[in-house]
Amino acid sequence: SRPFIIPEFDADTQALLARNPYNVEFGERVAFAAASRSLHGLTADRMEFIGRLGSMRRPAALWRVGLDRRFLPGLDPCAALQVHVDLEAGETQEVWFVLGQGRDREEALDLVRRYRDADVAREAFASTVDLWNGLLARVTVDAPDTALNVLLNRWLLYQNLSSRIWGRSAFYQSSGAYGFRDQLQDVMALVHARPEEAR
Repeated sequence: SRPFIIPEFDADTQALLARNPYNVEFGERVAFAAASRSLHGLTADRMEFIGRLGSMRRPAALWRVGLDRRFLPGLDPCAALQVHVDLEAGETQEVWFVLGQGRDREEALDLVRRYRDADVAREAFASTVDLWNGLLARVTVDAPDTALNVLLNRWLLYQNLSSRIWGRSAFYQSSGAYGFRDQLQDVMALVHARPEEAR
């Protein structure tokens, strides 16, 4: 659906917006990317960000100041926002980025405005951390291998719920994962951690 994504820049909120009217279920929805600070540069063109013959290991945009503000339909879409931060020795500053989606353009812009507020953003972040910690701590494994503990106690359950159940996607199956066997396999991991979701 890449050629059908229509990016747009809203100057008032300094948010990069994108919609895909080609999508039957989500054609009216508007995705957004914004920063807590004024933007120094932005682009919705992956080629500009990565660079000709570039790679994600060394994107061209990180080796220069400024982006060309390209947000045209038909390009290889992405959302790249650049902010300028000057730090004195020993100084710290806080910058956050907001990614999300609204039912339509107005709701998307309302969400951008709301989460630009530092207190609202901190509260939402704390709430999200509490939600995941509460869910991922319900069943724990204590194996001699630390890496196995991280994988079993956090990563796999998180991936299963966020990707397979809520997102209906995975690395190997981006088609929707609606099948009786698929559903059974996915919810088995949630029987003890989130029984209401399994139900």
